[in-house]
Amino acid sequence: MPTPHWSTKLELFNPCAEALEYARSKPSFAAAWRDCKRGDWMLWILGRLSGPPDSVSRKALVAAAVDCAALARKHTSGKTRKAFDHCQRTVRKYLRRAAVLPSWGAETLAEVRTAANAAAYTARAEGDEAYAACACANAAAAAYAEANAATAAAYYTSLASSTADDQMSTLSRCASIVHRHHPNPPRLRKGA
Repeated sequence: MPTPHWSTKLELFNPCAEALEYARSKPSFAAAWRDCKRGDWMLWILGRLSGPPDSVSRKALVAAAVDCAALARKHTSGKTRKAFDHCQRTVRKYLRRAAVLPSWGAETLAEVRTAANAAAYTARAEGDEAYAACACANAAAAAYAEANAATAAAYYTSLASSTADDQMSTLSRCASIVHRHHPNPPRLRKGA
């Protein structure tokens, strides 16, 4: 009996059809990870495999998500930019506690949640700049173990761009950011 393709393990996590098709085209998870140009897909699997809040793996995920969300800042102004910047600062202060970035200060998870809620509230009120604020809010939400939040950070960052080509370029930039924080793929295991 032939060995099943590695992507059968990925199926346990219910990926979107497009991501699964991509995975099936690659000989290994390592190759798929290395070649991936979709930061949203990478953050999606990391969100499912990262540990609980305050774990090293969760904070590495949040660091990648908040860096991806930072790409959307140029699409903000006024109240949205203020909420966006506050959310970014709060998440980065929170991350400073992590073993990932030990030289930074401290921030509580409750403050991260408050900043995420404020950015999301501003997004609902501000129309065109909503995607940028949503990106930041979701990067923050990833800190408290919202499984889809990191994916949404990259997704909303890409939506802040106006054209489909710009959106794909942004997702590729997000992939580069994720590669910087996670040069190697996580271990595919259910219930991680």
